[in-house]
Amino acid sequence: MTAEYPRFRNILAVTAAFLGIQLLLGILIGIIRILVSKAPGIPVGPTILNLSYISANLLAYIIVLKRFHRKSRLDPGPFFRLDTLSPSLSAGFALVMMGLILLMCEMDNIMAEWKPMPSFFSSPLETMLAAPGILAFIQVVLIPALLEELLFRGYFLQGLKGTCTAGKAVVGTALLFGLIHINPWQMVSAVPLGLVFGWLAWKTGSIILPVFGHALNNLLYFVSFRYARYFSPFGFVQLRGEDIVHMPPALLLAGAAAAAAGGWIVLHALRGQETPLPRRIPRDPEALPPDGPVGTAGPSESMSPLDGEGPVDR
Repeated sequence: MTAEYPRFRNILAVTAAFLGIQLLLGILIGIIRILVSKAPGIPVGPTILNLSYISANLLAYIIVLKRFHRKSRLDPGPFFRLDTLSPSLSAGFALVMMGLILLMCEMDNIMAEWKPMPSFFSSPLETMLAAPGILAFIQVVLIPALLEELLFRGYFLQGLKGTCTAGKAVVGTALLFGLIHINPWQMVSAVPLGLVFGWLAWKTGSIILPVFGHALNNLLYFVSFRYARYFSPFGFVQLRGEDIVHMPPALLLAGAAAAAAGGWIVLHALRGQETPLPRRIPRDPEALPPDGPVGTAGPSESMSPLDGEGPVDR
C-alpha cells in the first residue's frame, strides 16, 4: 500500500476537530440564546433554536469536508456511483436494513430498561425529534444521512484505501461514527450500522446504499417518535426506561429472518466483484486525462494540527 493522505491518524485528528467545532458552535449558540432571552421584545422560539442548531451543524460539516477534500484530493463523484450496485444487491440490502432496524430497536429497549437514558442525553434528542416538521426532518434524517455518510463512508473510508487494511478501516470508521453521536445510548446502534455501511461502501466504492439505509433508520425514529401512540405498543423508539414495551417475538423473528436472507443476497451479489479504488484529483489538471486515473497517488501537502500526522497504519 502506498503512503498517501489520509492515514488513520489523520482520520482521528479530523474527527476530533469536527467534535471540537461542534462543541464551540454549540457553546456560542447557548451564550447567544442566554443574551437574547434577557433582551426584551426578542422572541426565541423552538423554530429559531432549531434553525440555529441546523446552521451550526452544517457549518461544522462544511469546514471539515472542505479541508479534508483539499488535503486528500479525493474526487467525491465516484462516491455516488451506481455501476457497482446491482438490483439484487439493493434488494438484499433493503432486507438487511429492515431486519437490523427491528433488532436494534429491541436492543435499544433492553439498554433503556437496564440503564434509562439520562435527561442530559434524551432532552436534546427529544427536542430535535419534536421540532416543527420540516426542521425535524432536516435535522434527524437529511443531514445525518447525507453528510455523515459523505464524511465517514465517503472521504474517510475511501481515502483509507491504500493506507489501511479493509478491516481496520471499516471497524475504525464505525467506532468513530459511534463516537460523534456522543450519546452512549445512540452508539449501541450507530456502531453496528457503521460496520454494515462501511463494509458495503468499501466493497462497492459507493455511499448510495449507506445513505439510503441511514435515512431509512433515522426516518423510522422520526416517524415513530412523532406518532408514538401507534408505534410504542410494538416496542419502537422508547427513549426513557419508564414502562418499556418489548417487541413481540414474532416481529423479532421476522427481523432476524429478513437480516439473514438479505445478508445472503448481498454476499451472493458481491461475489467476485472487484473492490474499486478511489479517484484522486491531480494537482495539475493538464498533466492527466480529464477523468484522472483511479487511485492515483502522490505525496501529501504539509500537514496541520487539523490533519494529524504519523506513520502509515497497516
